[in-house]
Amino acid sequence: MRKSLLHCSLILVSASLFGCGPGDESYDTVAKDPDMIASADIEQTVKADDGLDHARRYLYLRTIRKAPRYFASLGSNTWYNDTKLVTLHRSENGIEVLQEDKGAIGDGQEYSPYDNPENLRPLVTINGSYIDYKCATDSYNKCTNQEEENTDADVKWDQKKYFVPDLANITVKDLGFNDMDISRCLTEAGAPRIVHRTEKTADGKKVTWNGHEIDLKNGVINLEIAQDYTASTSAACADFSPQDSLDNYSLTVTSFVSIVALDSPRKDGDAHSRTLVSENYKPVPYAEQETSTFGFFKTRIDHNDTFNEDDQNGQFRQYLNRWNPEKAKLHYYLSNNFYEAKNAPYLAAATQGIALINAENEVFNTGVPQIELAPAGDRQSGDLRYAIIELADEPLANGLLGYAPSAVNPLTGEIISGVVNQYSGNAINVVPPYWQRLRRAYNHGKMSQEQFDELVANPIKYKATKSGLTANQARYVITPVLPGSNGSYLFGEKLNHLANVLAGGFDALSNSQVMELARHKTQSDIIADREMGETVSLERQAQAKQEDMYTLGRNNMLSVQALEHTAFGNGDYRTLPQGVRELPGEAANKYRINWNSDNYYTDATHTKLKNFKDLTVADQQDLKVKLSAAIFASTLTHEMGHSLGLRHNFLGSVDAENYNFNDAQMAKLKQKLASVGYPNIEPHSNSSSRMEYSLDAYSTGYGPYDMAALRFGYARKVELSSAALTAYKGAKNAGLEDTPIEGNYISLKPRDQKRRAEIADLDGRGEGYGHYSRGVTDAKLKKVLKSFQFCTDENVFLGNTCNRFDAGFTSAQIVHNKIDDYEASYTRNNTRNGQEDYGMAYLTSYILGRMNTFNSLHAFIEDSHDLLGSGEDSVSLDHQNIIHSIITQCRTQDPDTGKYDPSNLSMLMATYNDEHIASLVCDLVAGTDNARQFLLTTALSQVNRNISAYYESETTDSSGATVPTPGLLNLPFDLVKSEYVKAHGPLDLEPGEVIVDGDTHQELLNKMVQSALDQLGPNNRLLPKGPSKHYTLDGQSIDITPKGVEFTGHSLNSLTADIADPNHPYINDRDVLGVWPDKLLAVRTLLGRFHPRLKTSSTTAALADSNFAGEILKMGICRQALGNTFGNSNDPNEAQCYQVLSGDIYNSGSVATNGVMDNDAITAVVTGYAAQNINYNVSADWATTNIETMPTFAYDAAQYFNLPISGNISILRAMLNQFVLGSTTKNTDLGLQAASKGYREFASVYTEDAIYSYETPITFDFNDTTTFASAADDFSKLLHHTATAQSLIVRLPNSNSKFVLKENNRLGLVLLNGYIQTFMARAQNKVAAEQAVLDAKLTRLQTILETMPRTDSDAQLDDTSVLTNI
Repeated sequence: MRKSLLHCSLILVSASLFGCGPGDESYDTVAKDPDMIASADIEQTVKADDGLDHARRYLYLRTIRKAPRYFASLGSNTWYNDTKLVTLHRSENGIEVLQEDKGAIGDGQEYSPYDNPENLRPLVTINGSYIDYKCATDSYNKCTNQEEENTDADVKWDQKKYFVPDLANITVKDLGFNDMDISRCLTEAGAPRIVHRTEKTADGKKVTWNGHEIDLKNGVINLEIAQDYTASTSAACADFSPQDSLDNYSLTVTSFVSIVALDSPRKDGDAHSRTLVSENYKPVPYAEQETSTFGFFKTRIDHNDTFNEDDQNGQFRQYLNRWNPEKAKLHYYLSNNFYEAKNAPYLAAATQGIALINAENEVFNTGVPQIELAPAGDRQSGDLRYAIIELADEPLANGLLGYAPSAVNPLTGEIISGVVNQYSGNAINVVPPYWQRLRRAYNHGKMSQEQFDELVANPIKYKATKSGLTANQARYVITPVLPGSNGSYLFGEKLNHLANVLAGGFDALSNSQVMELARHKTQSDIIADREMGETVSLERQAQAKQEDMYTLGRNNMLSVQALEHTAFGNGDYRTLPQGVRELPGEAANKYRINWNSDNYYTDATHTKLKNFKDLTVADQQDLKVKLSAAIFASTLTHEMGHSLGLRHNFLGSVDAENYNFNDAQMAKLKQKLASVGYPNIEPHSNSSSRMEYSLDAYSTGYGPYDMAALRFGYARKVELSSAALTAYKGAKNAGLEDTPIEGNYISLKPRDQKRRAEIADLDGRGEGYGHYSRGVTDAKLKKVLKSFQFCTDENVFLGNTCNRFDAGFTSAQIVHNKIDDYEASYTRNNTRNGQEDYGMAYLTSYILGRMNTFNSLHAFIEDSHDLLGSGEDSVSLDHQNIIHSIITQCRTQDPDTGKYDPSNLSMLMATYNDEHIASLVCDLVAGTDNARQFLLTTALSQVNRNISAYYESETTDSSGATVPTPGLLNLPFDLVKSEYVKAHGPLDLEPGEVIVDGDTHQELLNKMVQSALDQLGPNNRLLPKGPSKHYTLDGQSIDITPKGVEFTGHSLNSLTADIADPNHPYINDRDVLGVWPDKLLAVRTLLGRFHPRLKTSSTTAALADSNFAGEILKMGICRQALGNTFGNSNDPNEAQCYQVLSGDIYNSGSVATNGVMDNDAITAVVTGYAAQNINYNVSADWATTNIETMPTFAYDAAQYFNLPISGNISILRAMLNQFVLGSTTKNTDLGLQAASKGYREFASVYTEDAIYSYETPITFDFNDTTTFASAADDFSKLLHHTATAQSLIVRLPNSNSKFVLKENNRLGLVLLNGYIQTFMARAQNKVAAEQAVLDAKLTRLQTILETMPRTDSDAQLDDTSVLTNI
């Protein structure tokens, strides 16, 4: 049979056809492009439920697939943008990928009513050419059986049957958050190109990925595109571009574009899910009110109402994001590098982690399908059809441990794929600092060998009870400070906030505020300012850092900070990582950690853990593998939680009553784990949730909250409270008939079905209406449910118990552990500690870190102060005495359990007559007090390093007998070191090494102290650490407990090692950073009345206002300023400093007689001051000890603290600057303005311009003796707060400048008093040696007085006192 020529022209073959043409000769075809596709496959249609034909729908996802490890902003695997609903269209250029109009909202409106082509958003164009073929003809116009391309002019592009994509010419038009920085700071260098990659699979075979897959019949387009870039070096891109080497400013980034049809067949072998989007999926309506109970990621669809309004309340629908629970299994594929020999520990960790997750889901009936692991093979991360666990086995500059984005159907919230990035290279990086923290806790007595053994054998079985009030109870908690109150004096946002805190809740941001955070608004503003050449304040930089942490958290990115902040606080809620189980065929316990190994300790009795660098190389490498595998397993659990839909829960660490499963549940879980080969896993935690950034970062299993949340999201069941179970006894409760009880649980599925029906029928009103518009778990149902505490990323800006990286279930514990973390991080933050780039260039970053730490402590006053007073009332002396008494009682909290004995809370019990309320209030007060005392101690701490030890010598008693006698050596470390070096030569230290604590170089410190004792006299012997010793001298008993050599204090200024490290020879390199910023920030934080929270209800209280902290601070500063003006002993100088106190507390005279104005207050001040143990040290005089010179590149820090860029400034003057700069009067009432002004006046003197026109000032000119009499009388009045005192204009000897003292310039008055007394003594003294001493005192006091900050009439810094200049 002869076939028609027309038929032949339509046949496509790759080589030849037989039986076509005259005589059935073979038909020769031309070679075709292997990527050629049929044009008809581009614009396919499907028949929808509405009976109409619609364009075939696809999901679109574009990700950053790969970026270099050195580029921190992008160095990661698979950074996701949003999943979008698209259709494919033909254009003359090629295939147009267009996003559907967002009028499609799912049930009740599957397709947008606004489907005009102009409303479609262009995302990608796959450029290329259309082509067609025909049979070549001879001169007789007959087919020659030779195929050729049809180039006839009358065949237009849209008539051609085939399309050949130009894979080197793909135009990407959509914009994600990543693109905003890329477009701002990266410039394309060259044309994009398709990626080619070859990998080995688990079975050793090679697979090649050619960077594209186009199979439109099955609805698949996958493209991986590489683009070279050059990074910008502009200041505006300093946050984005690497700063260490110009070599790192060129980079290649690959993007993965996946476009898969909703009905595309899956290839994961799951018969229950034959297409990309499940045909049987039932979306879960997720009301905004429900998001504060169990936290899931959500899909929100905004839309117009039937009147085309788009801003009406409730005009959105919201679905919970989850996988389809009807799936038989969830298939996750392990990237091929998991199967490399070097990554065996992480394959073991992943296998163990998934086994634990499956066991927990099964035991606790969460409804999550079983997770099955398999090798990825030729599956690509970023392909919408697959969920991949991707191993990044090299160290990345981004510092991430994990990142788990998901792709979601934007119409239903169904998770259809995702990637779990696991960073083993960065996990290794965390091992040394974790060891050092553990070592510090062990060596400082926070953990004993017995606790180690207990934690290994039986981790975390700690239980505590702490629950909030009901919201209604909380709103009527009255203040114990204002007698006669019959309800809260608060209103509006402050009342709502306090009620939330007392009820165990939290505040929330609006969606618009959340979007501002997500878009890096503060960072964007900073960039704009830098582009304009403006200096950016430290406050804004610190805020931007906090927002960066929000971005990491909200995008499911777990940073190494989560482990670097691991600390050991009060309460037995710690876990030691055990390692992971080996893979089949490997040696037993290959990755398990033996915490009893002698190799880890300095001696056979396990007294102290070794410094990490002192471990053998073999032990370091062994711990590197085992600890990083434990970190990996823990991180995987957290990230898999995100991949299943869970959000962070930062109240997990506070939810102590839900820390662990009960014994029966634990036994059942351990039995299940043993049955699958993991009998040694201890799934305990110090948090109810593994979705916490937890102190106990090595816990591997999910907590009770996580199980309850997953059960809520997948099984759609919620657990009844024990009280409700008793009341119901299996029956339905009146009013909850549509919630069937199944054992301990209530099923939400009937309500879900009703709610889906409600929102499918909009009826012109929107989702804000309907019986279940506030959620199927409404207020009535919540009352009978087991409660869990929950908050997430956007809430951490608004409260104190909702924190990242915290520990403890009470406010007091949280603050205590923050402080402990601060102290434990000294080596990491203040020493080189192996860092390549460290020194003055790190200064601003260091200050920003400390600023955020101190701000987080200041924030606790936001809660407690609302209970203790408001505005002007809070600073009155009567109220301060009451507040002091309350604080004293609240210090009686048991640090481990967080409980109080009500007999210790007499004042609060008298107010509330309720132990529970009194305890909750007291905990808030105690947390704030912990913060206040720490900051006060930091501000007033010594500015030098000291070394001390008990020693024993021989003394002759009254009977003539020689008896052993104890003594205490306490000397500046630098002095001891200097004398030792003179006697014995250089210290035996490595190049670049500096002694910063007593934990290291113990033997060397012992030698140095013994050398100092030898110089003091013969027969002095250092006493090693040991039990108490008893001595008797002339009938007097003396008991001491030798502690060995103790090293206290930190260097004020930065240090360079005595033996320079040849690897760090640069001028700005330092081996230790000084703590002067900490001292200055402590003052600012104590006095500040503003906290950078994203709400309007912040208190205007200062930490210094309460417990007389401000008075103690002034006393401490005065003591250092006076020095030895009134003699070399402490008492007379200290006595003079009582005169800096507020006039209603003390009014000159003597403490023992007429000077005291308020006995209760003065007792509190004296006691608080004594607790600070403040002493003047002539070798570390604050008036003559200068802060290191500020480099020009730290201008922003210098400006913040008002420090000179060139020249010197003493630590005393710098501290006084902070009084003036830190005590703001912004947004405060008159009483607080006066209190703030008082702090500023204390630390400053006025300029002459500050004298009011109605005043008649008195002049005290030391160069004119005629002024002395009247000036002396007025000065006495000022010092004694006499009402008739006038402003005093002071000119010191040989000075051209004058300053003014008024009644509240208390420090200036006390110093001037000292100057006058010394001036008079000098005039009367005729002994040359004594004159020289007095002259030195006068010079010192005059220097302080003349360099004190000068202020205008409002006590604000005068222009002449602005020191920061270039």
